[in-house]
Amino acid sequence: MYKFQQNQNPKCSVLYGDGYTKEEAEEIFADLTARTKCVMSVVNNAAYTTMMEAIDNIKKTPFYKGKIKLYLNKALKAYEDHERNLKWGNFQGIEFFEPRTLTPEEIEKGIKPATKEQVFDWYLDIGACAYKRSINELEMLRWQVLNALTKHEIKYRTELSYVCVATAIIEYSCKVFDTLLHEYKVKTHIDFSRTFSPFRLTSVFKSFYEASMSIADAATLPKDRIDLNNSENIRTAFRAFENAIMQDLNTMSSADEAIEQNKDLLSPEIYKAYREKYDTALEHYNNEHK
Repeated sequence: MYKFQQNQNPKCSVLYGDGYTKEEAEEIFADLTARTKCVMSVVNNAAYTTMMEAIDNIKKTPFYKGKIKLYLNKALKAYEDHERNLKWGNFQGIEFFEPRTLTPEEIEKGIKPATKEQVFDWYLDIGACAYKRSINELEMLRWQVLNALTKHEIKYRTELSYVCVATAIIEYSCKVFDTLLHEYKVKTHIDFSRTFSPFRLTSVFKSFYEASMSIADAATLPKDRIDLNNSENIRTAFRAFENAIMQDLNTMSSADEAIEQNKDLLSPEIYKAYREKYDTALEHYNNEHK
C-alpha cells in the first residue's frame, strides 16, 4: 500500500549484519523511504501553506520590518532549500525522487519514462490533496486561536492568529518526522534520522519560531501575554486537525488521489497492480474500523 513508488536500488547495507538478509534489508529500507515520502509530503505541505498565509498577513502589519522580516525571509529560504535538496539531492546514496526504470516490455511498447520533475510534482500533489482534506480543521484551529486573542483584546489578533497556527503546524511536522523515524529505530535498532533529515523542516522551524517570538514582543506587552496551550478549545481543535491528518495517512487517500492525477506516469500493468493492492488494503482498513 505504501510502495507506489520506491527506490530501485536502496543503499541499506547498514542493515546487513544486523540479522537481516539483503532482501529483508532492501524491503525495510524501501518501505521507510515510501512512508517518509508520503507522510512528510502531507505534513510539510500543511506547514508551508500555513507559513505562507502567516507571512502574507504579517505583511499587512507594522511588524514586517527589521529582524522580523529577516527571520521570515530566512524561513522562506530554508523551505526553498528543503524542496531543492529533495528534488536534486542525493543523500547517502538515496535518490528520493529518481524516475522509475522502465522494463524492457515497456520500452518496446514506446512508453516514455517520467522525468524527475514529473515525479517530484507527484510528491507535491500528495501534500496538496491532503491540505484540501484538512483545511476545515486548520481554519477551526485558527478561529479558536483568534477567539482566545480576542478575549484578551490583543491588537492585530487576526494577523497574529495566522502566525500562531503556522508556528504550531511547522513544529508539528518536525515532531511527526521524529516519531516516524523513532518507530523505525525501535523496529530495526538503527537510527535513520540523519539519512532522511532532508525531509525535516528543522531550519524552517528555527527561523519561523524566532520570527514569531519577535512578533509577539512587538505586538504585546509582557502583561498581555497569554498561554494558548491552556485553552481546551484550542487543544481540541488541534486534535481534530491531527486526527484528519492521521486518517488521511492511514487510508492513503491523498496519495491515492495524487496517483490518479498522475497515473500516466505508470504503465497500465503497474497501475493495475497498485490499484488492486490499494483497494484490498483500504477494504481491510475499513473493515477494521467499522
